[in-house]
Amino acid sequence: MKYLAQQPGGLTDEDFNKDASISVRDRNWFKVNWDLLNVTLDYKISESTKLNWRNYHLSAKREALGILTYINRPDPGVGTPRDLMADKYNNYGSELRLLHQYSLLNKETSSLLTGVRVYRGMTDRKQGDADTGSGADFNFLSADPSKSQYRFPGTNVAAFAENIFQITNKWSITPGVRFEYISTKADGYYYKIQRFVPDVKIDEQKSNNRSFVFFGIGTSYKPDPAVEVYANISQNYKSINFNDLRVLNENARVDSLLKDERGYTADMGFRGKLKDWLYYDLSVFYLKYNGRIGSVFTTDQGNMLYRLRTNVSDSRNIGFESLVEADILKLISHGSSKKKLTVYTNFALIDARYINTPNTAIKDKKVEFVPPLLFRTGLSFGDQRFNLSLQYSYVAKHYSDATNAEYTPTAVDGAVPAYRIMDFSASYNWKWFTLSGSVNNLLNEKYFTRRADGYPGPGILPSDPRGYYMTLQFKL
Repeated sequence: MKYLAQQPGGLTDEDFNKDASISVRDRNWFKVNWDLLNVTLDYKISESTKLNWRNYHLSAKREALGILTYINRPDPGVGTPRDLMADKYNNYGSELRLLHQYSLLNKETSSLLTGVRVYRGMTDRKQGDADTGSGADFNFLSADPSKSQYRFPGTNVAAFAENIFQITNKWSITPGVRFEYISTKADGYYYKIQRFVPDVKIDEQKSNNRSFVFFGIGTSYKPDPAVEVYANISQNYKSINFNDLRVLNENARVDSLLKDERGYTADMGFRGKLKDWLYYDLSVFYLKYNGRIGSVFTTDQGNMLYRLRTNVSDSRNIGFESLVEADILKLISHGSSKKKLTVYTNFALIDARYINTPNTAIKDKKVEFVPPLLFRTGLSFGDQRFNLSLQYSYVAKHYSDATNAEYTPTAVDGAVPAYRIMDFSASYNWKWFTLSGSVNNLLNEKYFTRRADGYPGPGILPSDPRGYYMTLQFKL
């Protein structure tokens, strides 16, 4: 995959409310060269034992060129340098899985899945002043980048096993265990920006090696072939990444003491079918993270606003989710109709908050980018020849940082207002031809889902207005 895109940059809240289609950055560009090789081997050892081996190699480049300064400040214009971030990736991965099915004493079929994964990645990252023009010229002004240059080697080795114990034909228990070894390193330099005196070059080497084991267990009970009751609980883990080791951005900074996250997830629910016309899945869940990595809107000694990425505090998510899908014509006609009229709804209520912290600016505040309510519904009508679909989505208001700031002048942090989206699609098949089309954002809603602290912003990134698509497919 290769592409070159000119990026409009972000917007302040004021600019977005006036006209979401404007751009205050016309010197921003983004280029990607992405080559991915994947080889998969499936081998059937016997009727009950199967082997799966997946291998991949990624060789890629990503270059972002433009103005990273606060979006409420104008671009100084042609003749002034732009910021260039140039990454090269050279990653390898291999995962071997063995699936074995066997019978217990009661002759019910149980399944064992075990495997190992090895990953080795290398990221070369450079950041500095670049071309002073307005075109897509991805060249640094000097041989050594003026802001930073790093090599980020990463290694991950994992071994895992899980087993479905089919206790009876109705009840199963699935325990699992996983071992992880993670090595994250950084080797390079960056320039410490100082006022009134020249910047200071600082050589830096970091290494973070850790290993751990975590467990999980789930169970399923089917009192009837059409009904299933289930419950699961498992430990979880989220490691820091390369951007957490070193970032140079006026809008964002990283806590030097940042640590990995640990926690657990638990859920329970029931699902099933009713006479082949109704499918349902209702569940509740609890998600806990200790030392959750998040963003805090704050200011420095010079009263400059920025987003700090740090271990904010413990967090917990409590939620309810439901999925219901029904074929109305199948119900009315008792399964004799050749057409279908399907209605579905997906509804989620989530209360996600920061807990166990003495910081009053964060305590009991909502976790960023977790909408408290999501609702999706749709209607589909058709048969084997044609189909019409209408979909509607509602996402409630949420926030982009842990302090739940409603507004900031730089637009890097603030509220993400509620929005409603409607999409329509249609298709028709005639012999070898299929004509399909869609209208996305049918009501032309003006909305956004993200506030960026860097490329392709900074600031508010407006979502697409109404868009039309049409496809003609021919099959022999």
